[in-house]
Amino acid sequence: AIHRSHKKKQDHCHSCRYNFVISPNSPNPNNFIFTLAHRIANIMSTMTTVKVPGRPTWQQTMLRIRDPAKTIPFYTDHFGMTVIDTLDFPQYKFKLFFLTTLPEGESYTLTPGTQAAHDYMWSIEGTALELTYNYGTEEDSETFEGYHPGNQEKDGFGHIAFNTDDVYAACDKLEKAGVTFKKKPDEGRMKGLAFAYDPDGYWVEIVKRSEGSNISNYFNFSQTMLRVKDPVKSIAFYEVLGMTVVR
Repeated sequence: AIHRSHKKKQDHCHSCRYNFVISPNSPNPNNFIFTLAHRIANIMSTMTTVKVPGRPTWQQTMLRIRDPAKTIPFYTDHFGMTVIDTLDFPQYKFKLFFLTTLPEGESYTLTPGTQAAHDYMWSIEGTALELTYNYGTEEDSETFEGYHPGNQEKDGFGHIAFNTDDVYAACDKLEKAGVTFKKKPDEGRMKGLAFAYDPDGYWVEIVKRSEGSNISNYFNFSQTMLRVKDPVKSIAFYEVLGMTVVR
């Protein structure tokens, strides 16, 4: 989905395979959305895209966190992720943790922080979640109020997401484990999906996995949502980096 506003109305163009979210205040929104859809389709069908060499892949999404002792178990215990590597910079007083969804049943035997783990992390075919921890933030309750999780007016960052076979069962399991929610599957206008809060207040979307998927994990890290100003420019930018519009 290409998000254009917090106050939104959704429409789509069947011929172009794009979903859009637009402001209800836009003049004549139906004409606008289909004009935009065909504009993207026409531009993308005629443009010659020069791609970055070296087979670039989407490698990671980074979130700043307050307390790794709380956030890392949230993603490993509740969402099945594995810490595959760490990079520590004591001279700059911060540390990076890299997590990913390993194939179900695969054991990880490398020690995070070693050269072998570095080599593995920088060559994975999947996508990592990078958690950035600045020393001391977990103990600073007087001057540090926490990180801004996005989703305010004109914020670009929205959320990360995990796929699962049964959103309702997954959310029931998470709630019983103490996870709190911004939206449960049957709340709001969009039924069947949910948004949980992680320990820093970031939204974690829980989405139903496509039927016939060969992914056997209960959860898999699946996407990152960003709001964009101009989808034509943003899509072209990420296509240069080797990405493909799939929906």
